[in-house]
Amino acid sequence: MEIKLRADDSTLIEKFIALQSRKEVADLLEIDVKTLIYFLYRRKDKDNYKIFYLRKRSGKERTICAPINSLKIIQRKLNYILSLIYKPKPSAHGFIVERSILTNAQAHLKNNNMLNVDILDFFPNINFGRVRGMFMANPYNIPPEPATVLAQICSCNNQLPQGAPTSPIISNMICAQLDSQLQKLAKKHSCTYTRYGDDLSFSTWQYKFPKELGYKTKTGEVIVGISLEKIIRQNGFKHNKDKVTLKSRKSRLSVTGLIVNEIPNVPRKFVRQIRAMLHSWEKDGLIKAEQIHLNKYRYKQKNPKAFQPKFSNIVRGKINYIRMIKGEENPVYQKLASKFNDLNGGGFPKYYHNLREELEAAVWIIEGEGGTNQGTGFMLEGFGMITCAHVLTKSMEAFRCNDYGNKFPVEIISYDNENDVAVLKIKGNENYHYLRVGDSDEIDVGSEIKLSGFPNYNIGDSIYIDDGKVTLCRKSLGRTRYLISARIVKGNSGGPVLNKNNEVIGIAAKGAPCFEDKNMDEKFEVIPITIINPEPL
Repeated sequence: MEIKLRADDSTLIEKFIALQSRKEVADLLEIDVKTLIYFLYRRKDKDNYKIFYLRKRSGKERTICAPINSLKIIQRKLNYILSLIYKPKPSAHGFIVERSILTNAQAHLKNNNMLNVDILDFFPNINFGRVRGMFMANPYNIPPEPATVLAQICSCNNQLPQGAPTSPIISNMICAQLDSQLQKLAKKHSCTYTRYGDDLSFSTWQYKFPKELGYKTKTGEVIVGISLEKIIRQNGFKHNKDKVTLKSRKSRLSVTGLIVNEIPNVPRKFVRQIRAMLHSWEKDGLIKAEQIHLNKYRYKQKNPKAFQPKFSNIVRGKINYIRMIKGEENPVYQKLASKFNDLNGGGFPKYYHNLREELEAAVWIIEGEGGTNQGTGFMLEGFGMITCAHVLTKSMEAFRCNDYGNKFPVEIISYDNENDVAVLKIKGNENYHYLRVGDSDEIDVGSEIKLSGFPNYNIGDSIYIDDGKVTLCRKSLGRTRYLISARIVKGNSGGPVLNKNNEVIGIAAKGAPCFEDKNMDEKFEVIPITIINPEPL
């Protein structure tokens, strides 16, 4: 059975809207109707699903129904088709492309009060009849026969199975009316409402939370408001009385595990856990650290008979989660990623703690055969190696100052003698660090810059970095050039010129033969990086 659907998206949408029979459902899913009948009517649920139980932190059990591979393929196909049909409400953030727990949390930033409500037995309360009725009602209007088949594909033991690919999107489709009604209720009381799966969140800038949504008793118990409870019940759900919280910004406000008082953030406990796992890995070794982790968090494991993820992959996933929430520039993330790289031998990009380290990774020495005609080149994001055209020779090699023994041949991709720029490719090495392109249109006389490269390079020299300013902007034959106060010397040609954000705004082009040249004023010319934007030459 093929996993991918052959029909294009528009055809799939047209076929779904026009469904009239069981056979047309099979055609839509690109399977034989006999195969569909076999799974839906000839086999029992216990044969179509592997059923096991997860122990929750509370001690209760959650039933997981994992479909067998053949049925899972059918459900994945249907899930893809439903993703083309379903139009999510603005308040829904779970299991939706380009939405996540992060977008869910961002909606509630900097508010003064927040109510979180959990729906009790969310998937089990969505039964076969509700799914069938949803397909038959607006806006889908599927006839009874195909609606029945679609609901049967998505159901196990008369409910949505936790573990089936179709269950998340079906739950969102079922909750479309709930989302609309709660959006209106929230707006009426000057609140923001979002839903992530079975988690309902309401926040407001008001200092007093609206009682119609929720309130605290004198004993501190949080009660769901009459209007909110009524809507939840009308939509066939109940709230979990043990998972209702109402907090003000005097305490820590959180949504689906993220702190939202000021910016989206992960709890400190989560970061401490990752640090503890890395420390155990370093101290006890990978095998023992993995065993310690499994013993401590065994209640979170999925099917005990299923393949267990490697400890290193668990740690990497947690660090990636921090990157998603905090961003790649966040120092906490970068420090954890660097520690993981040290223990694992890689897995994350290398992050540099100062500009010198970064430049020594991105800026290369270029020399002709036999060490002649030495110049500088740098790796630029989206392009490759950039240098000046006058640096080029018939045979060139490139190397980094801290790795003189590893020289790599250079291939010319394109060059422009008139503008004195070239794009190169280093052959035989893919371990690159790239500098980012800055906006050279913002550069004017007086702008602060940094020049780097390798003037008159000798073995053992570190990278040259010189602070300066733009002294003049001029045009010659229609070409813009900058003059800078930082000293460009032979060999530095092709080096990057950076703005205050350490982004490339120019290429070092002309200077003096050596630092001892006494006539160095007004000689240091820079080519604006816009000469190669937006496409390589």
